[in-house]
Amino acid sequence: MKVSYLSFDKSKWKHFLILSYCLGISIFSYSQVNLPIDSSLSKKLALYQKAIPTNLLFVHTDKTLYTNNETLWFSAYLVKSTPESLKDHSVLSVAIVREDDRKVVLEASYGMQYGLSHGSLTLPDSIRPGNYQFIASTNVQNNTKRPLAIFTQSITIKSTMEQDFSASLTLLDTTVTNNGVRVQVAVNIKNIDPKNKQRPIVEYSLDKGTKQSAVLTENTYTIQIPKTQLTNGELVLTTAVKYNNKMLYLSTRLPAVKTQQINVRFFPEGGSLVEGLESKIGWEAKTSNNLPIAVNAILLEDGKPMDTVSTSSYGMGKFKVMPKAKSNYTLKILSNNFLENDTIYQFPTILQNGIVLQVPNAVINDTLRMSLFSREVRKVRVIVHNYTEDFASFSVSTKPGGYKMAIPLPAITKGLATVTILDEQGRPLAERLFFARYNDKITATAKSDKAIYGKKEKVILKLKLSDQTAKPIQGIVSLAVVQDNRLESSKQQDIESYVYLNYDLGNLPLDPVGRGFDNKAYLEDIFLIKSWRNYTWQAMMNTTIQDTTQHPKLPPIIARVKYNEKELKNPVILAILRDSLAGLVTTEPDGTSILNPNQLLVTEGRKVLLSINKKINTGYTVEIDDPGKVANTILAEHIDIPNRGIANTNQNSTDQVLKGLEKAIALQTVTINAGKDNSLYGTSGPKTINSCGDYVCAFKILNCPIHYGDSRNRAPVKGKTYYSTTGPSSVYLGCEMDKPIDRLFRTDGIYRARQFYGVDTSPDGLLDLQYLPTLFWKPGIITSAKGEAEFSFYTGDISGKFRIVVQGISQRDMIYGESSITVK
Repeated sequence: MKVSYLSFDKSKWKHFLILSYCLGISIFSYSQVNLPIDSSLSKKLALYQKAIPTNLLFVHTDKTLYTNNETLWFSAYLVKSTPESLKDHSVLSVAIVREDDRKVVLEASYGMQYGLSHGSLTLPDSIRPGNYQFIASTNVQNNTKRPLAIFTQSITIKSTMEQDFSASLTLLDTTVTNNGVRVQVAVNIKNIDPKNKQRPIVEYSLDKGTKQSAVLTENTYTIQIPKTQLTNGELVLTTAVKYNNKMLYLSTRLPAVKTQQINVRFFPEGGSLVEGLESKIGWEAKTSNNLPIAVNAILLEDGKPMDTVSTSSYGMGKFKVMPKAKSNYTLKILSNNFLENDTIYQFPTILQNGIVLQVPNAVINDTLRMSLFSREVRKVRVIVHNYTEDFASFSVSTKPGGYKMAIPLPAITKGLATVTILDEQGRPLAERLFFARYNDKITATAKSDKAIYGKKEKVILKLKLSDQTAKPIQGIVSLAVVQDNRLESSKQQDIESYVYLNYDLGNLPLDPVGRGFDNKAYLEDIFLIKSWRNYTWQAMMNTTIQDTTQHPKLPPIIARVKYNEKELKNPVILAILRDSLAGLVTTEPDGTSILNPNQLLVTEGRKVLLSINKKINTGYTVEIDDPGKVANTILAEHIDIPNRGIANTNQNSTDQVLKGLEKAIALQTVTINAGKDNSLYGTSGPKTINSCGDYVCAFKILNCPIHYGDSRNRAPVKGKTYYSTTGPSSVYLGCEMDKPIDRLFRTDGIYRARQFYGVDTSPDGLLDLQYLPTLFWKPGIITSAKGEAEFSFYTGDISGKFRIVVQGISQRDMIYGESSITVK
């Protein structure tokens, strides 16, 4: 397949990248105007920014739903990093972590330049179905050895292999009783062989506790978890059902010891309820599992009904109230599946004197309209800022009738901002969150030459970026064309929502209408609920110059040479072989040497070879201390894994299998024989790859990119003729690294990304069935000065809707866009 795209000058590309990733300086810059700004506040904001630097990492993955033996493609963008620190982020570590036991099942490192990195992870046949977290982080750490830039993406992995039996896991008790909790395992064997006396075996453990097992004499088995083993936090029961030498894995979250309940919180606009002043109150309802819930409730004044109120499907609602002196205000929710009895929730304390702040619209462009109310005339200070820079600072006098303001903010940057009201001593009285320059958007249009295509048909795709005035925009983007049902709405993330919302506000409830960033009503509810952040203001004002003296750390990559498992007393020369390059490093007397990431840079899928440069090197060993792998393990233990509710409490193994033509690969019978892999690079099993990383696919193509990692690949034989993807057939001349070397040590390198090839359009490939859920993937696309780029690719043998997703950045804004094609 041929891919066409617009050419660009590499020197201009480098210059463009450097400008693009200095987001705090260039991307969000607007012409300054004379506004009342407090210089002392500006200094505090500058200190706060240095004390808590922003290193925002976003990763675009091609899909959220994968199968074993499939490839996950990704493109990483480092956003809001200063020019000085940008160069330090030189390595991106990625890992796939299983949610039920937080185990790292796959990891790799990739080079990063100018805040960009991209690559891929090929999921092995052995990876079990289930929910996983894709974790990415860079090599810059804080004083506690935690990476400064971290990103997580929920993904699902399913199997393509139908099993001859199925299993289900059902939580019988939704609350903890005196006897604890019961969980039922059920096994269904499709074709029972009367001669087969083997019975299913279930193994189970609670979190990382001791494994227990039981032989199923019937089709079901009940696991009893005693109350003494349960805690106030939710635990995960992991099970493995074994039958006929095959395994099925299922897990469920167990209820906490506390009873089911609904947690309700109230958020008066501005932060406080004041006697005699009407206030808008946002309220939020969540289950004990922290899941948003839609409920109806009765608003009570001194026990008498005033109104009925409700929350939406994302657990948020709002109402107005004018609190009276000495009255008691409560909210009553009737008993339901989450409440055993009618439950009363008390309003926040009503102040006799205070400020009520009203913002009619929190989603604005460049003018903030607001009103201030108080029971008496008092002087207050109004500050508009985003905890990085201030946009306005002035004093006004409030009064009972209200003081209305329209504050023009032509220099405000796009994104979340805050208006904070202070008393004359500088103490915060009220605060409100809003979103500025909402209409300043970049439109990413990916238009295909047709709407409907046949199988194995060529698609021509034209990409165009333009701003809100239809002017062309130059940007850097990644583009994916994937099967529509491989993008799960509950897990998909986009760069606009993440950068502008989720990074600061945390995981937000799903918008039932679609993408929340496009829904103003949804955003208004979010900003009302999330507005009052008094602790942030106090932390910012208490920042001192000493808080800015902490410098980010770049943990070293250390090679350790030992002799007979002991430290050396004299330096040795260490040879490093990678691809066709070789280098020499002299260690310290103790055998250690700090390596530069570039010394480990290697083609994706290959290993770096290490050797002691001595005639006799028996007894020596070489190890690499990889800080990226250490960080992956730490992050796996501490990342926040979302609770997705009932899907985690009722599982069936049949749901772990991808059905029909949704499958990513042609269904073929593959026999995998266990065996030891003694090759130097052997990442794909025995006899699959030689010392140089060369292989031949089942169609006799040398280093065929389409079948990278295929278990049917074999190592090429010196002197034989093979097809080539880069030219005519040729004779394989052998591998230089097959020549005898006394002792070599293999280690994982820092990868350069490989190219995505998509559908095989060779004569043999066109005859072969190709079920590719990802038809096209292209990272690092730089549009022309006209904001354009053009590509071509071919459809495969999967019919249905394919979604086109564009994500990236420009010198002005984040870029996100979607369109689709249909294959029949």
